[in-house]
Amino acid sequence: ASNSSRFLTAGGYTPSLSNVIDYAAFATFGNATDFGDLTGANYIMNVGQINSPVRSIFGGGYLAPASTNVIEYVTTASTGDAQDFGDLIAARYGQGGASSSVRGLNMGGYTSTEVNTIGYITIASTGNEQDFGDLTVTAYKTSGICNNTRAIKQGGQNPSSNPLDVMDFVTIATTGNASDFGDLPAANKYMGSSSDGHGGLQSS
Repeated sequence: ASNSSRFLTAGGYTPSLSNVIDYAAFATFGNATDFGDLTGANYIMNVGQINSPVRSIFGGGYLAPASTNVIEYVTTASTGDAQDFGDLIAARYGQGGASSSVRGLNMGGYTSTEVNTIGYITIASTGNEQDFGDLTVTAYKTSGICNNTRAIKQGGQNPSSNPLDVMDFVTIATTGNASDFGDLPAANKYMGSSSDGHGGLQSS
């Protein structure tokens, strides 16, 4: 997640589960620096990275021995440990995150199976995720890209197609089911992504 001057990475697998948050500045070269810690060692699989110009938010993930519904946040311009934001609709991991300056979306994911859930939060407040609508297909290991108006879920995996080439889109400020955007050049999963409409508004 990021604002206009710095980016954060959180969690991961090192080869054990990690709760570390690191940060670095876009404008300079150099190694990442310790920011703080997530509330638990959280194996994040391209999970729900959401940001505004002020906050970076991480939702869900794999917290051994099961997935978690915890949403956590930090103030991107400072340093320190993550704080509780609220809960996802259901514990899951592998969803794609996208955001405007106001609202963040978690698209798809894995509970005990792949889901087509889209959930949303209001970034400036705290509280539980709410239902936004559904993707056109169930998918996890997805990636989200966005500008301040539209969010796109790309690729991923589900049992009948491993991986997927499907891209879906929604209008972030509304609610409702996703529509088909088009297809990736090749089916793909485990992707990282970002977009150039920045100011901390649109990278995921």
